[in-house]
Amino acid sequence: SSQLAEHQAKLQEIQQTVDRHLESHRPSQHSTETALPLDESLIRLVRAIENSRGTSHPLDEHIGKIVERQLQSLKSRCVDNEELCIQGPKGDKGDWGPRGHNGTPGTKGEKGALGPQGLKGAKGDAVLLPANANPPVISKQPATAVVTLAETASFVCEANGFPQPQIRWLKLDSNLPRSRTSVSQNDTLSIRTVHRHDAGTYVCVAENVFGVAKAHASLIVQTPVSFVVVPSLTVTVKTGENVTLDCQATGYPTPEITWSGLEGLPQPS
Repeated sequence: SSQLAEHQAKLQEIQQTVDRHLESHRPSQHSTETALPLDESLIRLVRAIENSRGTSHPLDEHIGKIVERQLQSLKSRCVDNEELCIQGPKGDKGDWGPRGHNGTPGTKGEKGALGPQGLKGAKGDAVLLPANANPPVISKQPATAVVTLAETASFVCEANGFPQPQIRWLKLDSNLPRSRTSVSQNDTLSIRTVHRHDAGTYVCVAENVFGVAKAHASLIVQTPVSFVVVPSLTVTVKTGENVTLDCQATGYPTPEITWSGLEGLPQPS
């Protein structure tokens, strides 16, 4: 019929318009995304197809297929404000932006449940000890040392065992005077320029992998006698009166004070 011929002529005209428009505006290989203006006939065609989606009109459906085939050759497309948007090749990757600030720490979670007990470990290999392996035994006990203030005090200690025990020295309830203390190659402890507060108990500790042995010894520091109160050289009294003389002294051990009179004078009572 004449109406069908008219529709076919219109369809051919639209086909040619779309082909001509897309061919003349196809982007080059290195072009970026552009927006191409549409001529009035193509705008009407695209809008008609958009408005007729979901209908069964055979002419609109056929026109829609033609437009879709033409536009599928493009990588992407859109229709907005009467413009056809065509995306070009992907550009180079941009620079990294600055790192953002750290967020606020979250709330600490609750303590998890206790996990299951692990498997028991394998039994270790037996160790064969030497026949002469022995813990330490003190073979020579350190003796009590009695020295005078400012002298040198020494303690000797020896121990047997296998392996050979290592010997070290301690002082009970205090520290060794390191600046005045030395230990010789035969483990003898020496304390130089003895002070009164160096007096006390010293411990010889002998140790190897099989045990520990200890021995104790005392240090006694003698202090020379020093008079605190000296009696008067001359005391005058009347016959029959009592007289008192005072004498006090310090030292270690504590000094014992005795009195004696000169020849021909009465002894003090």
